[in-house]
Amino acid sequence: KPKAEANPKADGKKRIPVEHSQRTEFRGFTSNGYEPTKAEAKAEKPGVIENEHAEFNATTADVLTGKAGKRIAWCGIIREINVDKKANETRLLVEMKYFDHIVDAHIQLVSIYSAGDFTVTLPGVGYKLKPLSLVRVIGVVTKDEKDVPHVKAEYLRNWDWGHFSFMDYGKDAGNPKWAELRKVSGDDVYSPNPDDQFYEERLGKRPAEKK
Repeated sequence: KPKAEANPKADGKKRIPVEHSQRTEFRGFTSNGYEPTKAEAKAEKPGVIENEHAEFNATTADVLTGKAGKRIAWCGIIREINVDKKANETRLLVEMKYFDHIVDAHIQLVSIYSAGDFTVTLPGVGYKLKPLSLVRVIGVVTKDEKDVPHVKAEYLRNWDWGHFSFMDYGKDAGNPKWAELRKVSGDDVYSPNPDDQFYEERLGKRPAEKK
């Protein structure tokens, strides 16, 4: 069961719901359809959600650019965290990840491949998020800045290291800066029991969080 953070008001800005999901014990290779939490499903309800869904065998998938004004649900890896205490905001740079909505029974899965970056603003500070963890963001795309979409977050689900793994579908068309950090490809990107070395070989070393 995901652990939800407290949601206090801070300087008039109410922090959004953030849930931290964990894997369960590995009991063999079985797959399920993705199941949103109650809070996640509630966040998805208003209006039409455009999401990151990509067919497993597809060579292309949807991207976030050109979706200003639309509510979306999108997966990605947090590459940078910037906390602006003066503005009382938390800002994320996220590497978008393809997601076919199929997961292993014990662990979250997304593709190792990407179609670019996007930025996210969360109202308030003090979120328990770490660089290179996986998130699923629900919110509104407000604009594109130099082909990098910006999302005003309404809900965020987080998986830290040890609680998600990778597959190898979709066209690898993301930020070359992140791709250069990847040491493995193909079937080797997956593990049912990932450790720190697993993530470092696929995402790079975990940077220190900016204060």
